[in-house]
Amino acid sequence: MRLRAPWPRQKHRAGDWKILFRTSTTLNPKMWSTKRTIAAGDTVIVWMTRDSLEPLVVTPDAVLHNKYGSYPHNNFIGLPYGAKVQSSSRDGKGFVYLLRPTPELWTLALPHRTQILYLADISFVINWLNIGTGKRVVEAGTGSGSFSHSVARAIGSSGKLFTFEFHEQRAMKAKEEFAKHGLDGIVRLEHRNVCRDGFGEDILDSIDAVFLDLPVPWDAIPHAKRVLRVRCCSLVRFYRLTMLLERCSSPDMLLQSLYRASDAHSDGS
Repeated sequence: MRLRAPWPRQKHRAGDWKILFRTSTTLNPKMWSTKRTIAAGDTVIVWMTRDSLEPLVVTPDAVLHNKYGSYPHNNFIGLPYGAKVQSSSRDGKGFVYLLRPTPELWTLALPHRTQILYLADISFVINWLNIGTGKRVVEAGTGSGSFSHSVARAIGSSGKLFTFEFHEQRAMKAKEEFAKHGLDGIVRLEHRNVCRDGFGEDILDSIDAVFLDLPVPWDAIPHAKRVLRVRCCSLVRFYRLTMLLERCSSPDMLLQSLYRASDAHSDGS
């Protein structure tokens, strides 16, 4: 069966592809496993349906149960990433796919602790803030870590993400996940109220981009100005446009990111 792209084919200049796929070329090899086969202790994304994905740590003698059947973890060990696994129950009619984790798949499968950013917003923010290899980035707050994983891939091992979370339990959980995913050398997470205490004296005038995803981001803007390098930029995610207009009499720019699905048909329409 021939796979077709879910979007209409369009012509692009050669330089456009550098922008569209920039983050893919800066993948840090320590971020995700680069092995071809699955081993005990690896994190995999279990694909059940398009709308049902689940992160799973492969554990010997454990069994995954879902409505599609039962899947012993021992059967996963040694399989290549992307393998289709038949259920050991229900006459083997059920199946799942075992996928290698990526920031995009992690965003779809992660355990939600807060509202998160999805691909449309993440790609827009990363490109608008010019986040790339070697950049130093501040994020507040960390939340469920969806945006953090994509930034970590974009900046690579030569960059640094300073992410801050007000809620202590969420901060501890995110820190555990970063360590499990091999990101603790790229991501520095702190439990801190940045609106009150700022981002710390050790990163003043050293940050290339700041992203604020907070209930009251205007309280953190003065602190963001202190850590930004000259001629660098910040982006604020606002939950309510009316509140933004009340708090900021003259915002530099208002931007909206929308996601729209397109269908491709054989007749070219």
